[in-house]
Amino acid sequence: MNRLKSKKCIVTGAGDGIGRGIAKAIARDDSAKPRPEGSNLTVAPALRLTNRQAGNFHWDLTMTEKGLVLTAKSGKFKGWYWDFGGNDPSHEESGRQVAVNVLLAEKVVAGSYFEVIAEK
Repeated sequence: MNRLKSKKCIVTGAGDGIGRGIAKAIARDDSAKPRPEGSNLTVAPALRLTNRQAGNFHWDLTMTEKGLVLTAKSGKFKGWYWDFGGNDPSHEESGRQVAVNVLLAEKVVAGSYFEVIAEK
């Protein structure tokens, strides 16, 4: 199971420090290009770390028996799910590093379930 573990990572976009460079939020990049992943799945490298407030970092959080599932609430990828694809290397795209293994997927897949660990 994947783990969300951070003292300063905010997945819902709410919290102190946004805009001051202290906290980070995981946002959705609607300019990302979807691509096929095998014959039955489309994914997009559309998750970005940001410190600015915007409408693109709101997520539906659903706890299931397998773990937490995060779903985009709006935009081009509304209804798509977070997908952690393993240990693939990152690459440069549009002048920035993009993690190949952190994706949005059009449906829930094995990498869409996250274990949440609270830290003090």
